[in-house]
Amino acid sequence: MLLKYNLIAAAGAIIGMLNTILTWKLFGATQSADVWLLGLAVVSILGLLVLMGVEQFLVFYTGILTQQPNDAGGFAATSAMWALISGGLFALGCFAAADHVISLFAGGLSTETRQSAASVLVLLLPQVAVAPLLHVSRGVLNAHGKYGLAYLLTLVVPSALMFALLFFTVSGGGDVLQLGWVAAAAAGLQMGMCLVAVYKWCQPGNAMLTKEFRDFVVNSVTMRIGHSFHNFFVGLIINNALSHQATGMISIFQYAKRFADGVFTVTIGPHVSILLARQASAWSERNHVQHRQNMKEYLRTVMPLFLAASLVALLLMPLLLHTMSRNDVEPAIEAIQITYAIFTVWQGIIALEAVFVGVVTTARQSMIMWGVNALFIGSFYFYTNLIPQSSPVWYLVAAAILAQMMSTGCFALSARALAKRRFIKAAGRA
Repeated sequence: MLLKYNLIAAAGAIIGMLNTILTWKLFGATQSADVWLLGLAVVSILGLLVLMGVEQFLVFYTGILTQQPNDAGGFAATSAMWALISGGLFALGCFAAADHVISLFAGGLSTETRQSAASVLVLLLPQVAVAPLLHVSRGVLNAHGKYGLAYLLTLVVPSALMFALLFFTVSGGGDVLQLGWVAAAAAGLQMGMCLVAVYKWCQPGNAMLTKEFRDFVVNSVTMRIGHSFHNFFVGLIINNALSHQATGMISIFQYAKRFADGVFTVTIGPHVSILLARQASAWSERNHVQHRQNMKEYLRTVMPLFLAASLVALLLMPLLLHTMSRNDVEPAIEAIQITYAIFTVWQGIIALEAVFVGVVTTARQSMIMWGVNALFIGSFYFYTNLIPQSSPVWYLVAAAILAQMMSTGCFALSARALAKRRFIKAAGRA
């Protein structure tokens, strides 16, 4: 993997870190912070759920680009149109059911807080509408080696929020609804930029409706159900558990998660996309040597970076939060730091698991995804039910780690069997 893409990822992590710190500065661990961070968490989950119709775009597009290059433009154009339609309809459905969505994810909140959260959610839904197009656009760009541009497209909304938060911090004003309007406008800008970025690789008149496109949609749905059902229920379990605790517990958890996500973004995020793109090519070409080399290179690159960045963030976090505090928040800062430390263990396991999930994904084995994710959800739900409501927030993350270890083991065994069947047995028959 090329380390220069970590510099782009570092810019994204810095933006995310600034957004987290400025949110802390403006709202602390209060009801407003709970509402805003809950809205972001729910939109993140919905943004993954809406990818159900486009999940496997990169796998299919890379195969067509390699084997039938004349059909690639039509496939990309049709997929982009499908992404716009499916994303828009999904977001409209969420808009109509915004109150119910918030009640589903955070039923323990007061009526007034749920109403505020629903108002914020409505303003964040344009990001959900754009998510499928962003996924397709990034797939096209990654397939053509434009990894940097693909990653930069994801920074449009976070950058807009960063400037808004900076303005509110300097001016001493601003509330969560105003931030929501900024996010909505930025999502519209992001949609336009995606269309411009991939325009030259889309040829609407060339093989637009093909069997490959139909297979792509069907396989995306079956594969994403596994991912979506995982992300949906994890978010449901965590946020409902937090909503029954005291005000500020959602914020503490989300601040820790956002710090951990920043570390993940700068060290692992871009490399997962690059790994998947390269593995799709190696799988299509039955190149076992390249397939193994891609995995080794990924692990050699990301794991040292991840460990070093996690430690630096852990040491700097108290200083940053104390510097940006307006009152005595020592207990909250300590809780955030502990939760973050446990989070990095969880994400380290996820980083390792990405190697095995990539094999399952490129092999288009959706049933494996379903089964392993069902096992994770069942075990995670079981562990969280053992946690008393008065327990520290980080207990939820510890429960997730136990479930994730089981999940990673199952994916590893599945990936080994799939690779053996694809490469070793195929080589023997040849």
